[in-house]
Amino acid sequence: MSETHEQFCGLNFTGWSEVAVRAGFRIDPSSKAWRNDWVITNRIAPVASITTASGDPIAWPDTHQLLIARR
Repeated sequence: MSETHEQFCGLNFTGWSEVAVRAGFRIDPSSKAWRNDWVITNRIAPVASITTASGDPIAWPDTHQLLIARR
């Protein structure tokens, strides 16, 4: 098991899943992405926001993922 606290290449859950499948792995159905609203509220939102080019707010994306890839 490996845990990281960094962002790599900006891929989302679907992107990482596709990379794993292309590398010959099968994605376990328990795999999922989710948004940790506590992290958003207490760590990210106080210092950042996401908006469209016209300034309209955009919902926060997923912040975490569990990707179980099996051979």
